[in-house]
Amino acid sequence: MEIEQTPLYRLAKPIWTNGPTSTNYTWKLLIHYGPTQTYEPILIQSINWNRNYLDNYADEVTCTVQIPLGVFAKLIYPHRTELQITLTKLPLNEMGQDRNLAGNIESERYSAILIDADRAATIAQGTEAVDQDSLDLKQIVNISFQLYDKALEQLRTMLVGGVYRTCTVKDALLTAMSNQSQAAVVDGNKAVIGIDMIEPNNTDLKGQIVITHGTKLIDFPDYIQSRIGIYNSGLGHYIQNKYWYCYPLYDTTQFNKRSNTVTFIILPKRKFSNIERTFLVQGNNVTILITEETWFSDHISTNKVALGNGVRFSDASTLMDGTSTADNKTSIARDSNNSEFTTGVAINGVDHAPVLGDRITANPFAAYSMMAARAGGAAKLIWGNSDHTLLTPGMPAKIVYDVDGVTSSIYGVLLGCVHVSNKSGGYGTNRYSNKTVVSLFVNDQVSIIET
Repeated sequence: MEIEQTPLYRLAKPIWTNGPTSTNYTWKLLIHYGPTQTYEPILIQSINWNRNYLDNYADEVTCTVQIPLGVFAKLIYPHRTELQITLTKLPLNEMGQDRNLAGNIESERYSAILIDADRAATIAQGTEAVDQDSLDLKQIVNISFQLYDKALEQLRTMLVGGVYRTCTVKDALLTAMSNQSQAAVVDGNKAVIGIDMIEPNNTDLKGQIVITHGTKLIDFPDYIQSRIGIYNSGLGHYIQNKYWYCYPLYDTTQFNKRSNTVTFIILPKRKFSNIERTFLVQGNNVTILITEETWFSDHISTNKVALGNGVRFSDASTLMDGTSTADNKTSIARDSNNSEFTTGVAINGVDHAPVLGDRITANPFAAYSMMAARAGGAAKLIWGNSDHTLLTPGMPAKIVYDVDGVTSSIYGVLLGCVHVSNKSGGYGTNRYSNKTVVSLFVNDQVSIIET
């Protein structure tokens, strides 16, 4: 059956017929060096965002520009320890090179460091004795910078510690994360202006929560998750657009519970590879067309065989309550002290629930989270003509696809994205092409096919 005759096509068609999207823009970049000097590069080749919600706490932003050798050797490189870059996004009309005067201009100033500065053109090449004009005529060089927010960088050095009394883990998290992060300010700009936290599974009221002095603020949510427990399906936390997100990392059931979601519709790339309009925003919901490569890795069966489809451990909080004494002997009842559970269907009908590494713990959420991570797979989708700013950490996701005229779907959680904004032509054009590789954790109802 042709894709045009399927329900999936009818679902996708309104997206590319809806109107211009926010992916039409050009970039302006200014390099600030010395006390007040600025320089605008000849060409901005690319600007990249790496948003790794699993392993990082904030964006990694890099850019590559073209600069005459003399400017770099005499102006930029000598001030490499005090560089700043202002990045401005200027909207364009959907067709042509003209500015969209009705669109919003976005601008942000970053601190910048040179990437691979040890291979600078000024080292061991005799350029120190040549004047700037001669070097400018000699060569145009590609220079890469890493950009970072100074206020956000302050969070990396902040520490927390103390005793939080008569509170839940949510109370402790919000108190520490809000109070401390508000103190990270540079030039009047706060690193974090709010906390976006999904309601924790652990709602127990604790008599006290003791935090070791010297704990890094940026590691504080992980500290609580590993020792007391926040979510039973893993913890994700990330700072993006000045909000600190805290959410269950592997909970694929959130799509119908949350207001901000993303739906990916997979179309055959052989027919739809050149679509300009690939997304539609309706309130807090984003629908995206995937017309390029898709990739899926399913280790669920292997995990269940090698690591088990269950786990068992002794509950430290009830260990002494489940004992009995008779004839001067103390016995411990297994069913009163052990926690044993399985998830999903066992391979070959044989349940495998090994003992947890800690064996005795008062934090069952860590064990539940470990099992949640085993109960899914990884998916990567390449999104063309994209706008990565529409995606937020831990966003609930649905992937919709067609198999022989039957529309199917799987659910997941956003794990990160890598966005590349590349110059789409030479010096005669100011338009940039945008592509995003989206990474997701998806549930085990998987049958994605190569399109």
